[in-house]
Amino acid sequence: MCQIITKDATSNFPRELIMREAEVNSDGWGIAYAHDNQLTVARSMDPTQIPAALDAVPENAIGFIHLRWATSGNKHVMNCHPFKLGDHIAFAQNGVTPHFVDYKSPKSDTALFAEWLARRINKTQKRLDPIVPDIQTIDNISRFVLLNSRGEMTIVGTWKHFSKGVYCSSSPITSRPIYTKY
Repeated sequence: MCQIITKDATSNFPRELIMREAEVNSDGWGIAYAHDNQLTVARSMDPTQIPAALDAVPENAIGFIHLRWATSGNKHVMNCHPFKLGDHIAFAQNGVTPHFVDYKSPKSDTALFAEWLARRINKTQKRLDPIVPDIQTIDNISRFVLLNSRGEMTIVGTWKHFSKGVYCSSSPITSRPIYTKY
């Protein structure tokens, strides 16, 4: 299952946890952060780029990182979260949105859901609260995060507290899983 890790303006991204999670959730990653009324989004398939992306985050920025475990859609950067909803909002999900799963499409369910959400809002919209009911109507099981350029972040669903100012969408991995073939 994917992992989203959020941080507030007073905390740092937990680098060791992120790199551990990237070993298991290895189908791409993306980061979004807001600083000085600017929203920055970066996505990649290459986990070796994660440390540089974390280093680029200003000290008092608010943001999140998404580490993907592909359940639908191709393993391609186009399916890496976060997705931009217009010019000022970043969006990521942990879970599967059944209404948007299309096994014939190269796009993931979340990529298709993000396109649907983006069509429902004004391209210059910054407010997050009008989007949350749409998300909860379509999928009330998954975990979601929305971040705007003003540094306002909304998390939807049940999240795990990791440390001061840091939340995870799933239980953090405390050790590397062992896979056995029979």
